[in-house]
Amino acid sequence: IVDATEIIRPTPYTNLFLVPAGNAQIPPLEALLSDKMKAFISFLRQQYDYVLLDSPPLLAISDALVLSKMVDNLILVVRAGQTPVSALKQVKTKLDAHKINCLGVIINGVSLLEQDGYYSRQYYHYSKPL
Repeated sequence: IVDATEIIRPTPYTNLFLVPAGNAQIPPLEALLSDKMKAFISFLRQQYDYVLLDSPPLLAISDALVLSKMVDNLILVVRAGQTPVSALKQVKTKLDAHKINCLGVIINGVSLLEQDGYYSRQYYHYSKPL
């Protein structure tokens, strides 16, 4: 068994720590479902105000769904111009079916410099729900 404090690494940012993936000794899904993983997440919850867990895409493999059930909330990350709306709708259906709360979406790959005065000429607004 690994001591949790041995794998938690500091980062250059104040009060931000990282746990690298490391080398898997057992299949990822088996590791996620283990009592050790549940105990580790419980330890992190006690030690830190916020715990962010990165996962593979929700539609790709079941690991992400298993991990999503262990957290309070989920933030979806998508790439502008590459993530189809149909995939987002599938993700929403899956999250709703498993009662997983999605706080919102982060859109990667958007260059505000290419938006021709995005903040000065246009009003921003909240998008409508899918």
